[in-house]
Amino acid sequence: MMVTLHHILLDGWSLPVLMRELWTCYEAGGSAGGLPPVTPYRDYLAWLARQDKEAARDAWRRELTGADEPTLVAPGGQSTAPVASGKAATDAGAELAGQLRDLARRNGLTLNTVIQAAWAVVLGRLTGRRDVVFGATVAGRPADLPGMESMLGLFINTLPVRVRLDPARTVAELLAEVQERQSALLDHQHLSLTEIQRQTGSGATFDTIMAFENHPIGGQDATAAAAGLRITGTAMRESTNFPLSLGVHPTEELRLRLDYRPDLFDPEAAQGLLDRLVRVLGQMAADPETLVGRLDVLGEAEWSRVVAEWNATEAALPGGSIVERIEARVAEAPDGVAVRCGEEV
Repeated sequence: MMVTLHHILLDGWSLPVLMRELWTCYEAGGSAGGLPPVTPYRDYLAWLARQDKEAARDAWRRELTGADEPTLVAPGGQSTAPVASGKAATDAGAELAGQLRDLARRNGLTLNTVIQAAWAVVLGRLTGRRDVVFGATVAGRPADLPGMESMLGLFINTLPVRVRLDPARTVAELLAEVQERQSALLDHQHLSLTEIQRQTGSGATFDTIMAFENHPIGGQDATAAAAGLRITGTAMRESTNFPLSLGVHPTEELRLRLDYRPDLFDPEAAQGLLDRLVRVLGQMAADPETLVGRLDVLGEAEWSRVVAEWNATEAALPGGSIVERIEARVAEAPDGVAVRCGEEV
């Protein structure tokens, strides 16, 4: 079976809901009569219309004040047409994942905040900037609207995340600031990205996005089994118009997935970015009091390439002091020009 969908119809949260409804219909012999009632989509549209958009515009203008340039990591002049994305993936590992969750609990943070900050550090080193903006996908399902968790439709929104990387601050201070700034924007996540960019200018422009995918996915296998079906394997293919899309799955080992445009990045580069992210996360978990400027992004192989291989400029020099070398040169070329100032020699 193949399901083809566009975000204009469904978001990621909706997909397991759709599958559960499909298996329920299988169990009922093809009838949808046994499906429970759901909140109409028009109720969500009514909720959206009630939100204070002017307050949201003010909040986003304040958040992005001073962010005057786009944060772009991909080479310029390339096509932005959707392409089948390449995929790279890695696990942080159960030990590091546990340390990161402990770090978040001790400091009153979310795991999402920790990973956002680490991704910002990687982007900062990639772009050579201390003030970076990237996109974050939010569920967009208001908790005060009953039944939102079981609705099918498009609710997600992509919003700018701004992170200032002061090298003299500690990791703990950076994490606290990111959490505070994101919490202040929770009531304003309904404003569309287009409207935010219209209000704030080029500083809200980015070409990387991150999605912390903690939507519920359990129960599909059990529902399918009740319908007499056995799921032996699943796979997903996606297309993207973002050069880099980071997906975070909060599994026991913390699964990290990077979807990338293969016309802009090769597999080695994409995997290298994930390795850098895990390296930064490890340092954050090990010592949250370390300074942001001391976080190492490059691994040993990359350091060796930059410092030794690319910097292999050693050359043999003659012995003697600088005075002796000048005297030797004068003896070799007594009529040569020693100093020039404009037309005077």
